[in-house]
Amino acid sequence: MDTIVGLGKHAAHKIAGTFGRGADERTLDEAIARLEHPAEDFERHVPRWTEDARRAAVWLRDYQMEHFPATTPESS
Repeated sequence: MDTIVGLGKHAAHKIAGTFGRGADERTLDEAIARLEHPAEDFERHVPRWTEDARRAAVWLRDYQMEHFPATTPESS
């Protein structure tokens, strides 16, 4: 159940994130602009997310090779 009429939990989370860490001085107009144009923030984070995914894949592949060597493509 939502506690604020007309505001769902996902939208509330987005609003909270807009005023999150490092946003103490953000005005309502700035927050609204960020919410209306999220691609700018999204694009800024893509390189980090891509690198995080690459590192995760390397770790998981190493884990698989160590613990489940029979299932790795190299064992076929």
